[in-house]
Amino acid sequence: MRKTLSYGFKVFQIYYKANGLWAILDIIERFYDTTFYPLIQIYLLSKLLDLLATGRQLSFSDISWMVVAYLAASLLKILIHYVALIRGPGYEFAFNDYIELQLDQKLNKLDPAVFESTKFQTLLAQMNGVKGSMSSYLDRMIYLVSFTV
Repeated sequence: MRKTLSYGFKVFQIYYKANGLWAILDIIERFYDTTFYPLIQIYLLSKLLDLLATGRQLSFSDISWMVVAYLAASLLKILIHYVALIRGPGYEFAFNDYIELQLDQKLNKLDPAVFESTKFQTLLAQMNGVKGSMSSYLDRMIYLVSFTV
């Protein structure tokens, strides 16, 4: 498990280098959408049920703070969701392009004779395969941490 989490952290470091602060916003959006927003809803519902359990007649002023908090949480969710939705393809392209750039820079430093080795060609094919799965690995790690919280 520790090895898996360390790989996840390394993938996030690459994701951060590729996207900068947008990577942080993407992670926050995913955590807020799957974890914090439902917790806010549950908290507000519990407060409303507590007020209803008192048995007294409620006025709008009793629940107005709940309505404002719910609307603010919903607007924040919508705002960061649409920013992430618009920027989402950009995250993916930047991530893949950064990995490709790093790979190309490393390959440029190698001796041309190395490319003729079948062992190297196999390794290069594996690297190209892993490159495509890194973004899905990042998604799985984010959801693992999110569901753990």
